Amino acid sequence: MKSMTGFGRATVEVGGKSCTAEIRTVNHRYCEISFRLPRTMQQLEPDARRLLQEKFPRGSISATVTLDGQEDDPGTLALNAAVAGRYIELLRELQRAHGLSGDLNLNTVALLPDLWVYEQREADKSEVWPLLEACLVEVAARVDENRALEGVHLEREFRLRIGHMVDELAKIEARAPGRAREVKDRLKTRLELLVAEGELDPTRLAQEMAVLADRIDYTEESVRLRAHLGQFLDLMASRGPHGRRLNFLIQEMGREANTIGSKANDPEISVIVIDLKEEIEKLREQVQNVE
Repeated sequence: MKSMTGFGRATVEVGGKSCTAEIRTVNHRYCEISFRLPRTMQQLEPDARRLLQEKFPRGSISATVTLDGQEDDPGTLALNAAVAGRYIELLRELQRAHGLSGDLNLNTVALLPDLWVYEQREADKSEVWPLLEACLVEVAARVDENRALEGVHLEREFRLRIGHMVDELAKIEARAPGRAREVKDRLKTRLELLVAEGELDPTRLAQEMAVLADRIDYTEESVRLRAHLGQFLDLMASRGPHGRRLNFLIQEMGREANTIGSKANDPEISVIVIDLKEEIEKLREQVQNVE
C-alpha cells in the first residue's frame, strides 16, 4: 500500500548535459499532472506526461524540470525585422502626409515597442528526450520510495484502528443474546398481562414476538461488518492501488454500524457503535491519501 503524498529530486547527466527534476505529489481522486519545463523542452511535455501517468495511477503531481542548472532560457534576442520595416514605412508616410520635419534616426526607431523579440531554438527531440526521460524515471523512483514509506505508516495506523474495531464488534456480538432475551422477557411480561385481561389473542402475540425478534436481530449486520474489516486487511496486504476500494469498504462499514445501532436500541451497544463510527470516520479521512 502506498500513500499519494511524496517528494523526490534527482539530477541526471547525459551527453555532457545536466537535467534536474523535482516532483511533489498529494492526494487526488484521479491522476492530475502539472509540468514546469524549460522552453526548449516544452515540445516533450506529452511524452513526459505519459511517462508519469504510468508511474502514478492516482494523485496530484507537480513536476519542475531545469536544464543545465537553469530554470528557463529566454532565448536569443533578435530584431523583429518585419515590424521595424513597417514602423519606418509608416513614419515616412506620416512625415510626407503632414509635411513634418525631422530626421528618422536609429534612436527614434530603437525605442518603438515590439521591435525586439526572443527567438527560441527548439531542441532536437532525439537529443533532449533521453536526458529528460532518464531524469524523470530516476525522480519518479525516488518519489515512489517516499510514497511507499508513507504507506507503511498509514498501514500501521489502519491495522491499529481495524484491530480496535474488531474488539468492539466482539463486545456487540457478546451482548446480542442477552439483549434479545431482555427485550423478549420485558415484552412477554407486559403482553401476558394484556392476554390475562382478554385483550390479546395468544396466537397473535406469538406472531408479533417473532417479528420483533427479527427486528432486533443484528447478526447479519455484525457478520457483514466483520467481513468488511477482513477485506480491508486483505487489500492492504495485496499489491496495487486500492484506495478507491478501501473507501468503498469504509462506506459499507458505516452503513452496517448504523444499522446495528438502530436495531439494538440499547444504551450499552449504542456507546460501542459511537466508538465504531468514530474509528470509521478517522479511517475515511486517512484512506483519502491512499493510492
